[in-house]
Amino acid sequence: MESRGFPEAASAPDWLHWLPDCASTNSWILAHGRHLPSGDAVFTRHQTAGRGQQGRLWQAPPGVLTVSFGLDWPVSEHRGVTLGVGLAVIYAIADLMPALDDALQIKWPNDIWVQQRKLAGILCEMGQREGWPSLEMQRVIVGIGLNRQVNFTPEALAALDYPISLHQLGVPVPSELALLTRLRDYLRQLASFWVYAETQGQSGLAALLPDLNRRDALRQQLIQVTLGNKQGMGTALGLDAQGRLLVRGHNQSCYALATGSVRCLTRKIAKLPSKYPEPVLEPQAP
Repeated sequence: MESRGFPEAASAPDWLHWLPDCASTNSWILAHGRHLPSGDAVFTRHQTAGRGQQGRLWQAPPGVLTVSFGLDWPVSEHRGVTLGVGLAVIYAIADLMPALDDALQIKWPNDIWVQQRKLAGILCEMGQREGWPSLEMQRVIVGIGLNRQVNFTPEALAALDYPISLHQLGVPVPSELALLTRLRDYLRQLASFWVYAETQGQSGLAALLPDLNRRDALRQQLIQVTLGNKQGMGTALGLDAQGRLLVRGHNQSCYALATGSVRCLTRKIAKLPSKYPEPVLEPQAP
């Protein structure tokens, strides 16, 4: 744990490295991961050089819960890790804020939506295998940016993907430590489940497909797909056992999308309330 004069860090659990500022929490875990136990996390309120999907710069305004976890993961089963993490994030939020459970959705491949607005983004990266003690396991870095208490400016609302923050959803907001603890709990359960499924000759992702498809924000929606410099439109049909997005094109042909950017063309953006309940700011024990 590193405090450097940061008072909250003094009472943080041993698994949490609470930094006053950090260029990128994912990069920090990548640099230190070999010396950290699985399940350790780094958290900061001030990230200066975050990364998003496909190497894009990711800005974290004040109020975003910015955290990365290092988890041991089966080398042979990386398919759909980000989607599995998405479910873990949803379960963690719903555990602390049950009223939101039915509203939380996954927007393929790496976003959490509520009311058709972006609540969180996920970036999963693989650590170096060189020198790793186990040939069967590898370190996976799970980066999460969760809008906890963000007052978005008009400029940010125009530039970002219709964001929303937990404090705008009409229920008390858990403390940072409570959210971090629940996220860790569910991510560790997910990693253990993935390992168990592999020992049974099964895919961890396949077992999660029913809930993934139930929470699929794009299902039966008209979407625009961007692959490099090519674009096309189609209808999203759900997810397959490998975590690919199934799309039906205008010529009625179907294909499975493993990568790319997707925009929902039939999205109905919910209007935000003008007043919000006060968040829970005091530290909470796990």
